[in-house]
Amino acid sequence: ISTGIAYLTPDQYLNLGYLPGGPSGLLSFSQAPQQVMPLTADGNPAWQNPPLQTIQSLSDFSLVLVMTEDPDTARTWIEQAGPQLQGKPLMLLLSAQAEPSLRPYLESGSGQVQGMVSGVSGGVAYQDSAVFTLQSDTSGITWSTYSLGLWVGAILLLLAGLYGVFRLV
Repeated sequence: ISTGIAYLTPDQYLNLGYLPGGPSGLLSFSQAPQQVMPLTADGNPAWQNPPLQTIQSLSDFSLVLVMTEDPDTARTWIEQAGPQLQGKPLMLLLSAQAEPSLRPYLESGSGQVQGMVSGVSGGVAYQDSAVFTLQSDTSGITWSTYSLGLWVGAILLLLAGLYGVFRLV
C-alpha cells in the first residue's frame, strides 16, 4: 500500500543516542555538542555527516523540537538548552499529561517556547491545519481508531460492572 508520504532516508538524519548526565549533560551538549556527542549511536563520527557538518553550537540549528512524555525532561530542555538557542525556536511535542505543567512556558510571552503540540487530539489538529499538509491524509483514521478504542474500553467496563452486580444478586 502506497501512502504517498515521502519518509526521510538515513542520510537525512542522525541518531546521536543517549545523552548522559541529566540537566548538566544537556547543558554541556547545548554549549559544545561536538565534544559531548562525537559519535552516532552506531559508533560512527557524527559531525562529518551532511546533516551536521555546519553545526558548531545548538544555535546553529534552525529549530529544536523536543518530543517527550515527561514534563521534567521538557522543562530541563527549556531551562538548560533554551538560553543557548539565541532566539532560535524551541518547540515541544508532548503527551497530554505533560502539557498542563508546560503550557505557562508557551503562554508567558517570554519566548522560551514558541510552539506546542500535545496528545492525540493536538496531533490531529496540527495535521489538519494549513501548516502541515500530507499527500495522504491519515488523521481521520488515527482519530477514529483512538475513539473506537475508548468506546470499546467503556463498553467492557460497563459489561464488567453489570456482571459484578448480577453476580452479587
